[in-house]
Amino acid sequence: MFITKKNIIFNVSLFVIYIVISIITYIVVKDFLHVFLVWNLFLALIPFGLMVLIDKKIVRNKIGIVIVLLLWLFFFPNTMYIITDLIYTNIDNFMNSPGPYESLIYAQDISAYLALFHIYLGGFIGVIYGIKSLQILYSYSKTFKFGKYRDIGFVVIFILSALAIYIGRFFRYNSWDILRVYSIIKDLFLDFSWFTVFFIFSLTFVQVIIFYSINNNFISKK
Repeated sequence: MFITKKNIIFNVSLFVIYIVISIITYIVVKDFLHVFLVWNLFLALIPFGLMVLIDKKIVRNKIGIVIVLLLWLFFFPNTMYIITDLIYTNIDNFMNSPGPYESLIYAQDISAYLALFHIYLGGFIGVIYGIKSLQILYSYSKTFKFGKYRDIGFVVIFILSALAIYIGRFFRYNSWDILRVYSIIKDLFLDFSWFTVFFIFSLTFVQVIIFYSINNNFISKK
């Protein structure tokens, strides 16, 4: 088993702490975005919870495991989607330029920095949930029939995740909208551009770098 009771308590505690910080941030900043980000982080927690079901052998039969893995695949993009919430940071809240030949003036605004730190923290915790669930799947995948090709499989997962994040960010579809396949494909086809390719490729690359950097530097091999 790769998930300890301590892991579960710690990760759930992170979510509870984030809820408290979100409430405080909302009171100070008065922007509902900081309440909505709690929902985004909850969706990011689901993949970790699904891996707990497998790691703790709560789900044992093959059909059940396949269903859990499919659900994990649908919800995993939420762990990396939260990174894109950084677009809500507004540079104008932190600095202004008096003129073309004068130095920037950096604002000392508590509410602006509280909002910034809150968004960053949510993104960080979401990635932690995603990396932990990936690490568990990566460890178990050694026992799969095609385990030696697991790195190729993970790159495919990251490509699908990047595609799902693109669809979620720009078309506002959710994980459970997977049943609306026709609408998703239609919107994707009509909107397809070089930006689509750039976004998916770039976010795939970011996910690969994040996962393998952490997996090879900070996670002990078993």
